[in-house]
Amino acid sequence: MLNVKQSGYCTLISDFEYICNPYNIMKKYIFFFLTLLSCSRLFAQGHQITLQAPQYKKGMAYLTYYMGSNLNVADSATVSKTGTAIFKGK
Repeated sequence: MLNVKQSGYCTLISDFEYICNPYNIMKKYIFFFLTLLSCSRLFAQGHQITLQAPQYKKGMAYLTYYMGSNLNVADSATVSKTGTAIFKGK
C-alpha cells in the first residue's frame, strides 16, 4: 500500500519520490503575469507636452530621443497658427 500525500503542486509517493503536475505550476505563472499586466495598465499615467515656438506658424514638430547613435521619433504633432504643438500620450 502506497502512502500518497498531496502537497501543493506535487504528490508525494514515497519518502523521496514526487509526481509534479506542470499544468498547476503554469496556471500560477499565467495568473501572476496577467495580474501584473492589468495592474500596470491601472497605474499608467497619461502625459501632455506643449511646445511653444511663436516663430513657426505651420508644419510638424517631432518628439525624438537618442538610442545609441540612432535618432528615433517618439511622437509628432502639428504646429498651430499660434506656434503651439501639443504631444499627448496615453
